Amino acid sequence: RVMQLERQGQLQRGKGADRAMVTTAGAIASEQRIVAGVEEGRGRAPAIVEAGEAGPRLQALSQLKYGMTLNPGQEAAGRLLLGSHNRIVAIQGIAGAGKSTMLKPVAYILREEGRAVLGLAVQNTLVQMLERETGIPSMTVARFLKRHAGLLGGGDKGALAKAKAELRGTVVLLDEASMVGNSDKEKLVRLANLLELDRFAAIGDRKQLGAVDAGKPFDVMQQ
Repeated sequence: RVMQLERQGQLQRGKGADRAMVTTAGAIASEQRIVAGVEEGRGRAPAIVEAGEAGPRLQALSQLKYGMTLNPGQEAAGRLLLGSHNRIVAIQGIAGAGKSTMLKPVAYILREEGRAVLGLAVQNTLVQMLERETGIPSMTVARFLKRHAGLLGGGDKGALAKAKAELRGTVVLLDEASMVGNSDKEKLVRLANLLELDRFAAIGDRKQLGAVDAGKPFDVMQQ
């Protein structure tokens, strides 16, 4: 049956070391749309803080307000979030690398620069942890997608204009991004571009818990 589906073009076989694996044409197309959405946002967003200024400012704020010094990886992640000209970025950090610690001074600087900050996570427990550890107002991915579901169908220019006005200057941070599957990640990337977000940052560890739904889009984004 697998061979029959391959001949019909419904399944595609991997290459090289993945030769024994198969996937659907739909899954590949979904991943390609996610990557295309990331590319669409490349160079399309302003630097919130210029890259040369972001590092020193992050360190000074971290020491003054939180009594800590960011390590080189944390500082680099903060510089990417604040100084990139790409709308959509991915920040990889292993468990315990201090991603939440880095987000506190980043969120503080974003607010100083007049940006609103919104956190997303896949579960209510993770939403509560994100809010508690960083002080960033947060909601579930499902709630965010439900709120803006009508925009993905296109056509309602009035609703899109209203949503863009409400989220103008907003930075959206997706925590534990490895737990989001292809379907939801594709919608999030599309919305980031439709709403012209200043930044949509996927943050997590691609080797941690994967999504319940199909796909590893956080891994694919990094590759």
